[in-house]
Amino acid sequence: MKQSPLQNRVGMVFIPVDDLPRAIAWYSRLLGQPIGEPSHNGTIYTLEMRGNTEVILDSNKTKLRNSSHPLLCFWTDDIAATYLFLQEMEATLVSQVEDIGDVSALVFKDPDQNLLMAAQVNGLCHHPRAETQPADRQKEGPVPAAKDRPSQTTGRGGQIRTVAPLLPK
Repeated sequence: MKQSPLQNRVGMVFIPVDDLPRAIAWYSRLLGQPIGEPSHNGTIYTLEMRGNTEVILDSNKTKLRNSSHPLLCFWTDDIAATYLFLQEMEATLVSQVEDIGDVSALVFKDPDQNLLMAAQVNGLCHHPRAETQPADRQKEGPVPAAKDRPSQTTGRGGQIRTVAPLLPK
């Protein structure tokens, strides 16, 4: 087999937006970073991210149809705090927090109706891409397999899907 000239890593993720200044302000608030200047004659904005993958807000592709799946996933150390922060931002929450085994995740929309996800590593489960785990989770014992956890329901295709009881009452 011929060796691929492509590198085994993601360089950029493009998010189509209609109103670039609004998108810059929203994503800057979402990620807690200062607002910078767009490039490419005011049509592109690169979000400052940890790691090597760039997230690009692109107002050149406004005619694209929104995906029915999240475009990307942001890691969080506290999914409950993330849920509350997104509510404060008045983001459209598409799902509640769901425990899907190794991670708990939720889906939300940006102002252009693009689907995004936030995820937290559960317990001591190791996910190779997550940077840290909250200190209170590091002290917990082994996390039971998803099939052994209480209050779970089986969804389509036998997947375990649970609304995680992580949110304050």
